[in-house]
Amino acid sequence: MAGSRTLKLSILGDVDNLNKSLKAATNDVETFGDKVSKAGKVVGAALVAAAAAAGAYAIKIGVDGVKAAIEDEKAQTQLALALKNATGATEGAIAATEQFILQQSLATGVADDELRPALQRLALSTGDVKKAQDLLKIAMDVSTATGKPLEAVANSLGKAYDGNTTALGRLGIGLSAAELKTMSFTQVQDRLTDLFGGAAAANADTYAGRIARMQIAFDEAKETIGFALLPILEKLMKFINQIALPAINAMSSGFGLDKGGIGGAITTLGNIIVNVFTPIINGLLKAFGYVKNAIGDNLDTF
Repeated sequence: MAGSRTLKLSILGDVDNLNKSLKAATNDVETFGDKVSKAGKVVGAALVAAAAAAGAYAIKIGVDGVKAAIEDEKAQTQLALALKNATGATEGAIAATEQFILQQSLATGVADDELRPALQRLALSTGDVKKAQDLLKIAMDVSTATGKPLEAVANSLGKAYDGNTTALGRLGIGLSAAELKTMSFTQVQDRLTDLFGGAAAANADTYAGRIARMQIAFDEAKETIGFALLPILEKLMKFINQIALPAINAMSSGFGLDKGGIGGAITTLGNIIVNVFTPIINGLLKAFGYVKNAIGDNLDTF
């Protein structure tokens, strides 16, 4: 019997240890499950927040892109008109010019809203698209090297091409007024190329230049998105102007106080009710008055 009792105790001890182990394992699993659940909630909340932020940023990019596309289209239209009037440029030449501006902008980090006015000014003086593009490259080099605004440099070059070098001498480019007076514009152009040629390209390879080029690329991407959204926006505006607004105006008129509106119909109906029922009500009140008086006069008899 002792051996049986020992075996029984051993089995009970093993069972007890097994229960403890199972309980510990269960607690560990539950704790791990709670941690995973909490982590899941945190990750889920983070993903929701990230999705919301991404959605808000996408909307902002769309709005900014549409604004940029509208401004860019306006600038393109102005340049196209100037090139047609000053140089007789064809649609193909204008499209090629826009590609030239895009390439220069991406390569140098100079925004297209600076390049277009400068090119337009030079085209007015030269009357030639290719000549204006060549001078624009020189103007970009001079502007980069001297820190002068591109539009000011282009304006001075345009005046120099027209025969007035005074403004060019004021830029501080290393050419005196006396020298400029004795030089032809071709000589001035060659001298500026010798002094400042490649300045824009060299600046584009600096850290600041790379950042500027990256910003230009990002802005161009936003404009591309904006141009893609413009037809949708145009359809929306067309819907509002041609369908929504007339419907709203018709509804507003329908509730107006004129004869054709609901308000007018209600007013007319109210007037009819007043005109018809007021005499009836007055008559009833008068009849009840007679009854009341008759009852009052014969109250003792009743």
